[in-house]
Amino acid sequence: TPHDAITSFVAWRLHVSQELLSKAIVESEKVDKEATEVANRITEVEIQKEELQKQLRTSLQACNALKANCAAEEKEHSELQDLWETTQPELLLSVLAQSVDVFFSLVAKEACFSGVARRRT
Repeated sequence: TPHDAITSFVAWRLHVSQELLSKAIVESEKVDKEATEVANRITEVEIQKEELQKQLRTSLQACNALKANCAAEEKEHSELQDLWETTQPELLLSVLAQSVDVFFSLVAKEACFSGVARRRT
């Protein structure tokens, strides 16, 4: 009978629709789970990014402090080098004066001994 055919068709169609709905629900849950995992990963990455940005700021501050220290050291080195260049002749003169002083002391000692040796002869 036509009524039985329609009922069978509607029952078959309802069964197919329920199967498709079940598959769609499973797929939706799978996509929802993946979306949750991706959202959690995004949150983790954002937290890591904030931590890395904080570390970067700290490192940049340390770098700037080290650059300032380096510039101060270079300035001091340059000043000391200039000072050395200006005082080096004085140092040479001082060493020369000490050497001459030692030389004359030796000459004076030698002169005294040779005078003593002449007096004995």
